[in-house]
Amino acid sequence: MTTFLSAHYKYDPSFDITVLIFTDEPETLYYTGNTTGRGSVSRFRFFQDEVKEQALSISESLDTRTEFFAMNGHVYMIRNLIGRGFKKYAVLVMEINPQEVFESLKSVWEYRGMEISFQEEKLYGEGAYEGTRDVVTCTRKSVDGEFTFSVAYDGTAVGVEKRSINITFLILMVFLIPLILLLFYFFNKRINRPIITLTEASKKIAEGEYGEVVAQAEGQSGEIADLTRNFNKMSTKLGEQFNRIFVEEIALRDANIHALQSQINPHFLNNTLEIINWEARMNGQEKVSSMIEALSVMMSATMDRNRQSLIALSEELEYVNAYIYIIKCRYQDRFIYEEQIDEALLRVKVPRLIIQPVIENAVEYNYSEDGIR
Repeated sequence: MTTFLSAHYKYDPSFDITVLIFTDEPETLYYTGNTTGRGSVSRFRFFQDEVKEQALSISESLDTRTEFFAMNGHVYMIRNLIGRGFKKYAVLVMEINPQEVFESLKSVWEYRGMEISFQEEKLYGEGAYEGTRDVVTCTRKSVDGEFTFSVAYDGTAVGVEKRSINITFLILMVFLIPLILLLFYFFNKRINRPIITLTEASKKIAEGEYGEVVAQAEGQSGEIADLTRNFNKMSTKLGEQFNRIFVEEIALRDANIHALQSQINPHFLNNTLEIINWEARMNGQEKVSSMIEALSVMMSATMDRNRQSLIALSEELEYVNAYIYIIKCRYQDRFIYEEQIDEALLRVKVPRLIIQPVIENAVEYNYSEDGIR
């Protein structure tokens, strides 16, 4: 059993000695001491002579709780070991090393002493605790009871340090406030206001005011300056594109109007020619009627009512023949014309009015007093 205790507690600096007492042989003590030097034989003898009976007495009413008690500056933790049927078969007593367990309390600023209590009974005290008014106390509850930790500190030294800290803080604030104001001014001038201006300009563009340009602040640089330049370029291009689209729409509208007018006027003229042709036939003017019919054929070709870009060669020759008829009527015997056409080509598709301009140029540039050939 001693070997078991040594394996578990011999190298744990939190406990000076660990003692195990079996209830069926209370005179036999199994123990181990800490290797730090505090687990000496004298501590075990003190426990055997002074603490053992007190520990066994406490264990009688302990049940399954863990109890803490102190004797002559020694702090002990005691617990019953329970077996089957919740029957106690041994008592485990461990002397706590206060310097190791409560070491963290010494980290309090200007530490002077401490006092630890369990269930309002003092367990351990150290340093100049008694008589000082400057004490920090805290309480921690556990399933076994309530611990009270009280730490004494040097209030005068702490006060001096606090004044030094306050003065340092005030000095920092004196320098920080202008710096904060300067940063706020810089942020507002270089970042916040340009972003607000860009936001307002973008709203105008969304409302249709294309080409809106944001004035760049003097000395402005960095990402905000790049953003402003790119925004102005984008807005300018949008304005130019919008103006171009607007001009194109106006031109398209005018073209549509002109196209409508060009359709109306030829229709009117064609109808007028039909009336004149009818009047000429009624009066026996066959030649005039034929000329009017030839002119009507040419006007129908220029109107392109069926919207056909390609027509048969035979249809194209109808337009040419109408033009030649008019020219014959104009120049009489001075116009000499011959045609040689392969009938196999009459169904070939050709662009509309591609031959008539050629014939017209031939007539215009081959005119002489001897005639036209």
